[in-house]
Amino acid sequence: MKNKLITNILKYLNEIESYELPESHGSSILHLDRNENYFINNEVLMKIALDALNEIDIRSYPDEEFSELLETLSKLFNIDEEYFVIGFGSDQLIDILTAIFARKNIVVSISPTFSWYRLRTIFHEGTYIDVPLNNDFSLNLHEIIQKSRNASLLFLCSPNNPTGNQFPLDDIKSIVEEVKSLVVIDEAYVDFANFSVYDLVKKYENLIVLRTFSKAYGLAGLRLGYMIASPEIAKPIFKVAQYPYPIANFSAKVAVKLLQNKHIIESAINELKSERERLYNELLKIGINVYKSDANFLLFNSPLNPELLDSILIKNNIKIKRIKNVLGQSSFFRITVGLRYMNDRFLEVIRSVV
Repeated sequence: MKNKLITNILKYLNEIESYELPESHGSSILHLDRNENYFINNEVLMKIALDALNEIDIRSYPDEEFSELLETLSKLFNIDEEYFVIGFGSDQLIDILTAIFARKNIVVSISPTFSWYRLRTIFHEGTYIDVPLNNDFSLNLHEIIQKSRNASLLFLCSPNNPTGNQFPLDDIKSIVEEVKSLVVIDEAYVDFANFSVYDLVKKYENLIVLRTFSKAYGLAGLRLGYMIASPEIAKPIFKVAQYPYPIANFSAKVAVKLLQNKHIIESAINELKSERERLYNELLKIGINVYKSDANFLLFNSPLNPELLDSILIKNNIKIKRIKNVLGQSSFFRITVGLRYMNDRFLEVIRSVV
């Protein structure tokens, strides 16, 4: 290409690190590497989806459905609609936040954590600083607060991916009160945990809470998420973040129907928590170093060479997530809590090699 400017931009794009999507190993593979929620009955979801499809006109833009979702969320959380920003998954909202606040600025987060914070900060020409967790996966409060003095954004995933632990409420309050940056609490997995901090947005103007429909609600394929923040933050972000009709009317309608049938979600969450405990205890019995979790996955230390374990599992049509850097160690894996038969398939393989 003759245009040097375009050539340099394309060169930059080719060199930049991208998000590592799970590999495809065919339809026979059991995916326990994506943190999807299998506990919501698919037939129930399909019925809700068909009902939603019958109530919308896919030829129309989602004006009514968008407003209906906003109103439903407002009633559910007992917070005014002006506190919400709805997006095409919480990933898009993270991208929007970094596009607005990270450029030429400092963004702080922890390690290990969700890599999207770092990738989008760098893409939007920000400086990314990560603060390692303590050995027990707790927050290094002093270091986080110090590093955030001149930051524009601070991302905390709680419960954290991949460690699975939810950070104490007092720790989060201390950080929000001490730093001047915007503090983004990513609560993608909070429905599997003990509490949410969303109500604190009424008290702290610098607090942003992110939520998703991909995990507890089982709508990973519909790509829908939302932000909760004080109107001083939410309203201007809403103004610039609303691409022409940013979500599908079908996605919005299905989400509304699920929110109106919370018992379906609550039942699935209770089943998942019970199976999470069973899987945790079974791994302990085998002698695996596994960590307690407040999410829909478990982190464990590989009993074998990680590459060997990965290949053995793939040969048995099972895929879990290799975590290559947890506080300087490369022997960790993250497994999604699947249905009982899925976990039993995994446990059978693990027992055979340990």
